[in-house]
This record gives sequence, structure tokens and C-alpha cells, in this order.
Amino acid sequence: MRGTPFALACALAGCGADDAPAPMTLSLLKQTTDSCYLLVGGDTPARSLTFPFKLCDTPGITSVIAGATQLELIADYGALEFSESTAVPTPTITMTLDGAASPTPLGAARLPQGGRAVFGASFVAPAHPGAQLAFLVSATAGFEQDLGAITLAAPDLAMTIEPCPTAGPCSMVSSVGSVTVHVTVSGTTTQPVTLTSTLDRITQPDRVTIMATEPASPDHVSGMTSLPVPAGTTWQLTASAATTPAVGPVITLAPPVIRSALACGARCAADSTTELVVIAPRFIHPATAAVDITVAGAPVVTAGTVTLTEPDVVHDTISGRMSVVFPAKPSAAVAIEVNVAGYRANTLQTVLAP
Repeated sequence: MRGTPFALACALAGCGADDAPAPMTLSLLKQTTDSCYLLVGGDTPARSLTFPFKLCDTPGITSVIAGATQLELIADYGALEFSESTAVPTPTITMTLDGAASPTPLGAARLPQGGRAVFGASFVAPAHPGAQLAFLVSATAGFEQDLGAITLAAPDLAMTIEPCPTAGPCSMVSSVGSVTVHVTVSGTTTQPVTLTSTLDRITQPDRVTIMATEPASPDHVSGMTSLPVPAGTTWQLTASAATTPAVGPVITLAPPVIRSALACGARCAADSTTELVVIAPRFIHPATAAVDITVAGAPVVTAGTVTLTEPDVVHDTISGRMSVVFPAKPSAAVAIEVNVAGYRANTLQTVLAP
């Protein structure tokens, strides 16, 4: 405690000239994901005090994560007893980072403790990894106390991608299905984690944010999201929270196998109608096929799209069908191109029989 608080403190408390007021004590507590508060700096709160939150019963990790740990600073004026009519000054709490004082003091509220003056201030640790965080608490001139510096830790971040293995290469089929991304980040408050995609070595402009809210341990929260597998040859995800990155494996993307067939085979009749079947991997996206038909080198304007709606769980495929009308042009060469999600099937060719 700085200065000599006797005169003012005794005036407030109504003590005698020979009485000495108890010193102010400070306790810095952090919230864990177990919904209890753990001492990380200063003095242990007096056992006689009650709080609107639970104190942790067992020791835990005392690190404070920059921008991610919920903190509570308790200022206890000591065993001084104040009458209900006494105006007890609310403390001014100045926070410093690397010795530089914050321009705005922390707001404090009195915690009900009968006649004892106890104040609390709730806040999230500043988002300055590596900085030295300290406090000066002043009730009035001469009645002050400081709390020594603690180092703000950078958040640690982990990412897993299902169905990739935890180690080793990962491969998938381009434009088929999705991945589930799990992130775990240190902290006790909701943490935004940003996902960035690199596709074929080009960083994509779109970002995805995962809000990590679920308790994963007393000092970590987690979150997850699903992402569709894109079209390309290589894909890599990077997660970032504050200044901490987590880089995923380079995922090799294999082209999907697209197949098509005509019911009439390679020898179809002129002036007839047949069925075109398109088969692609199940869960391909989009599940539609673009069909281009040329007859004797001229495109057919009426060629269109096929919606893939018939899943085959056994072969892990999905198919769709459309009717194809051949013109009355015997001996004309017909070519049919099928494209699903940017990937082509082998060209179907037939010569129209008379």
C-alpha cells in the first residue's frame, strides 16, 4: 500500500485516533471453463468474503491469455467497517501494459459484503501477447495499492481436419463431399478463429470464421465447421486466432470420375429417342451435369442439364437421366460431352443408323 491512509480511512470508518486501518488487498482472478475463478495474481481473497461467482477448489493453470481470458480484479479495503450512511469511495483502477497506463480506468462495482468495502472489476485480458499487465488501484489520495506485472501469453491453437489422418499425407476427391474442421484455442471466453484456404497455391479471398465456444479443458475452448471440398489439385487450410496460426496438411485433390452412357450404345438410329445416363461420385457438388450435343459438327441448341438424383450407396455414386432426341439424319456423326462440377466424362460418339 502506498502512502499513509490513516486519516482518511479512519474518517470514513469512524475509528479512533489510535486505530490503524487494514491495508487494501488486491486479488486477480481468472475464469476457467469449469465456471470457477482461479487466483492468478495478488493475494488470496479473505475466506469470510462471498462472491457472485465460485472460487476454484483446486489449483490450475495460472497463465493469462491475451485477448482470451476473462479476469476479475477484487479490491478489498480490509477489515474496516462502514455504516450504511457512509459514502465509500469507489476505487479507480488503472491498468498498465508494459508500463503505459490505459487512458480509461476499469469500471468497478461494490460487491455486497455487509459493512466491509469490497469492489470488483470484470474485463477480458488485453489482446497484447507478451505484454506486462499491471494495476494501480486508488481509493483516494494516500490509500493506494498496486498489483505486480504478469505476462500475457499468446493463445495456442490446434486444428484437425476430418477425414485427414493426424499425421501423414491426406487426399480427397475434388468437388466431392466436405471436411469437418475442429479448432481448439486457449482462453476462457468465446474465441473467433479465422480459416483461410489456399487452393492450387493461391490464397483465396473468402474467409470463414469459427466461433470457439465449447469448453475443451479448464483453459481452452473449441469450435467446428464444415467446408465443401473445392475443385482443384491441392488445398490447404490455415487457422488463425490473434497472432497464432495453425497450418493444416496439403490435401491432394484427385479429379472425380464422371461417366456417361447412351441406352442405344455406339449405334443409334436416326429420328429416334434414347436415354442418356450420367454417373458421378456421391456427394459431388453441384450435383448437376451440363450436356453438349453436336450433330454433324453443329451444336444442338436443345441440349441441357441433368440433375443427379439417384444415389447408389453400394457403389458410392449418384446418377441422373435425360432423354436425347436424334434428328432424322442418317449417317450423321453425333458427339455428346458431359460436364459435372467442371470435370468431363469421356466423349460419347455414335453414327446415326438409317
